[in-house]
Amino acid sequence: MERTSLINQINDLYVNGADDTVLSAADTKIENSTETKPSERIYIQNEDELQNIDLSEFEEELETKETEESKDNTAEEETESKPDEKAMNEFKTVIKSNSKLDEYIEEIGYDKVFDLIDEDKDGKLSEDEISKISSSAKTLSDLTAGEIKKFVKDNIDSNEENGSILEDEETKQGLIEKLKNLFGINNEEDAQTTTPAQSAPVQNTTGGGSGYTGGGSVGNSSGGSSYNAAQQAVQQAANEAQEEVDNLDKQIEELETVKIPESEENIQNLRETKDADIEEQEQKQREAIEESDEVDEELKKEYKEADEKLNETQENITEKENEKSDKESELSSTSSQISELSAQISAIKTDSDNEEKNAENQALKADLEAQKADLEDKKAKIEEEIQNIEKELKDLKEQEKEQETAKEEILKEIEESLDENSPLKKIIQETKDEIERIKETYETDNATAQETLDSQRQELEELKAERGTKAGEAENLGDLAEAFANSEFANGVLADKAGYIEEVCAEYGVDPYLVSAIMASETGYGTSSAIVNKNNPGGYMDPATGHQTVKTFSSLEEGIEAVVRNLANGYINQGLNTISSIGAKYCPVGASNDPTGLNSNWIPNVTTIYNELSGKNVDANTALC
Repeated sequence: MERTSLINQINDLYVNGADDTVLSAADTKIENSTETKPSERIYIQNEDELQNIDLSEFEEELETKETEESKDNTAEEETESKPDEKAMNEFKTVIKSNSKLDEYIEEIGYDKVFDLIDEDKDGKLSEDEISKISSSAKTLSDLTAGEIKKFVKDNIDSNEENGSILEDEETKQGLIEKLKNLFGINNEEDAQTTTPAQSAPVQNTTGGGSGYTGGGSVGNSSGGSSYNAAQQAVQQAANEAQEEVDNLDKQIEELETVKIPESEENIQNLRETKDADIEEQEQKQREAIEESDEVDEELKKEYKEADEKLNETQENITEKENEKSDKESELSSTSSQISELSAQISAIKTDSDNEEKNAENQALKADLEAQKADLEDKKAKIEEEIQNIEKELKDLKEQEKEQETAKEEILKEIEESLDENSPLKKIIQETKDEIERIKETYETDNATAQETLDSQRQELEELKAERGTKAGEAENLGDLAEAFANSEFANGVLADKAGYIEEVCAEYGVDPYLVSAIMASETGYGTSSAIVNKNNPGGYMDPATGHQTVKTFSSLEEGIEAVVRNLANGYINQGLNTISSIGAKYCPVGASNDPTGLNSNWIPNVTTIYNELSGKNVDANTALC
């Protein structure tokens, strides 16, 4: 084949399309797919010849095509909507809030950056468009200067390529890539093609010899920003977890330092006010009786002695009640600490695939359990002390009741000795009534205050338990996420899904690293069109179309759960718990829809990816679940 005819043929195929009969030879190198573009198939057919082309002979032709495409792009840009004035003003306000960012964007051009973010070219920046910069952002003001700058740098700087092809690409491979780009072969839509596969139990993947691009999907597994992209997701999750812990700390601190002390003080004040008010009425009684000439001196003496004994007992009761209150506060704090430690212990993962991490977790768990044991001993002692105080209080109150009865009998005897119209009799009755009213009011108010205090103490205990859980989660955050951060997952839509994968796998009892390895193989680490466009991370075909098209899931989470559920029910629970046994069913060698034998790559690919993610060194026959 002549070089000129090859170039013209590729051009004709890309621009004008081609009859499938022309491409029959290409099917010897790739699987037949209704989604595979003619441009990609003809490139694969002639790739060996392309590698031997002296592209310098075609520089003029390639540059002419670049010029034509540039004109077409310019024309398209001219027809695009201009930014909405209000949207642009808001955009500039956000940019100008950071001088360094403003300087950077101004140099590039506000309109150019705005247009980059405005994907649908409606002149406005939607929530979906903003979330492409940061998944946690909903409005422009939610974005940080670093996020905006990184987005612009990744999407504009990488496209600022000028000069001739030969000047830009000095190597033969670089020139080949440029040729492919010019004729649309590397366009994302063309590159991410999904090979039809059977649904479980038999599934086919194209496996591939490089990049672990399983599931028939050609994944874009380039390095570069791999770590940074996933690290952002990990950092964001860590920040959110820490924010939750910080928020709980604020609530706990408010309860411990403000609300509970206020409630305890309120109860103390109620008691002291009650005692003071009763004392005022009884003092009024004492003085009236002591000063009255109507009362026998012997009765006065008996009344005084009974009154003094009662006061002494009541002072002892007050002292014991205060002591009990202090112990209850200490008990509440200790119980809260135990709840927090219990939650932290429960959140610690002791089955980490990383031996060093597992040892750290075990040591941490042992330390927390020792602290918990000490606190439980302390709690038991406090509870015993409270029981002893309550017993003493019970005895004192019984004594108080007996002394009150003795005093009331003497008071009654004094009243009976008085004339019906005696001023002293009237005072005694008024003070007795007032003392009863004070006691009733106190009982009602104290019950309400005690209920509030008990509720706050319970809330404190629950918050500390929740904090312990969150703190434990934050402590373990990133085991799988960190593995994602250091892998090609960072380039795809699964970059920030490690936590969700772990959660679902825990529910079904499946190794999350196994699930992740399978999804990496099936989707090119989360970059294939099947997962990007159809939320399908498992290479599943749709039974509704006779397994002729890729199945679509309503959300990525739904797709992930489908993979985990299928792996649990169709494989693990059936005794297939090794990569080898799973692969024999999931992606069988010699399947009718695998004419080129690419399924043979599935088991070694998944095993390699599993070991890379988990840090282990297992073989395909190692039981994983």
